[in-house]
Order: sequence, then C-alpha cells, then structure tokens
Amino acid sequence: MRRCDLPVIIGKGLRKGICAGRSELMKGGVDLYIVWLNRDIESGGRFAGEDVENVNAVLHFCDKESVKRTVDVLTDILMKWGEWDA
Repeated sequence: MRRCDLPVIIGKGLRKGICAGRSELMKGGVDLYIVWLNRDIESGGRFAGEDVENVNAVLHFCDKESVKRTVDVLTDILMKWGEWDA
C-alpha cells in the first residue's frame, strides 16, 4: 500500500470526491475514501466508480465510536469556522 503525500487537501474546484463503504481490505469496519475524479462534478453531486481516477487517501474506521469522535471534531471545526477567519 502506497503512503499518500500530506496534506490531503479538500475544497471546491479540485475534482475530488468523498465516499464511504464497508471495508474490502480489512474485515469489519468502514473505509472513507477521498478520491480524485476524472471529470468536473458539482460540489455535493453524486459520482460513480467510473468517475474515480485515483484514490488520494483512505480513513479506516474500526468501530462506531471512532466515527462519532471524528464527526464530533469535524462538527466543532464547522461551528468555529467563522472565529478562525478573523
């Protein structure tokens, strides 16, 4: 497995997508993929497997608690976003 370059950048206009599903590599858990897309897709739009050019990063979640903690951190970022703009 190849290691990804850091940082993994997420934002509008980058031809990237985020998807998740049951892990195929590890038994149990869920994988969240950040992927490069081979065409422009509107932010928030749906894409299919044939639209994926390459995998940029994978987060593997072993259990629900790990997902919840990640969601909590992301929610905290969202709530404080305006404070960090100043």
